[in-house]
Amino acid sequence: LETLLCYLELHPQQWVELLHPTLSICKLQCYGGPQQLRKITKLCPPVAVALARKRMAGERVESCDALEFDVVELADTMGWQLPLVKRGLRQLQWGSDT
Repeated sequence: LETLLCYLELHPQQWVELLHPTLSICKLQCYGGPQQLRKITKLCPPVAVALARKRMAGERVESCDALEFDVVELADTMGWQLPLVKRGLRQLQWGSDT
């Protein structure tokens, strides 16, 4: 099987493309409670989208102070570039205004 995958990768039509491994799950914990999470949604669109998706799925998010979501899937469905989304999420941990 591994040999077949190598041949498919090397084929001129590039039937198989190797992607770099990446961290795909974002776990966000707001020690300031739900108010802090709501504030972050105004600063970071990916967090706002992830929270809105939870709300649309029927989950109660009013008292939510933690959020976990697939960053790769979110960036892909929104048409955003993954490195930019990850950079924005990483900056949240260092932001003094959150």
